[in-house]
Amino acid sequence: MEPISPELIAAFQETLYCVNGCTPEITLRIGQHSPALAAEYRKLKVSSAAFITAWNPNSLPLTADVNNDRQKNLIARLEEMGIPFYLGEGSSPDGEWREPSLLALGIQKAAAQALAAQFEQIAFVYCDDDATPELVMTNS
Repeated sequence: MEPISPELIAAFQETLYCVNGCTPEITLRIGQHSPALAAEYRKLKVSSAAFITAWNPNSLPLTADVNNDRQKNLIARLEEMGIPFYLGEGSSPDGEWREPSLLALGIQKAAAQALAAQFEQIAFVYCDDDATPELVMTNS
């Protein structure tokens, strides 16, 4: 695999990671503590989460139909693993692009990394018990 460009890493870091499957909605930003996520942790009695998608493997655009099928497979995999999740989407700050995603709750970092690799994602967002999102490169 080719090295990841600084522009792609910057795009990942600037992305708004919106969790719209819970009330109130949560928007995660890399490196910024999320009191709303911390509250959700307490409510659900978990201490970690991963924001992940199956869309556009290796950051290569696919058709909506193919991406939707991949996302359905990701949902099925989380259900098989018994991991609760909320629906969400990653988007650019200017709204130019959006990508359906999921916030998997209570998942450990190694399991999230394996899942991201399985769905050919370059990176995912992981939040440990301090509810501060970090960008994790899948193959690191």
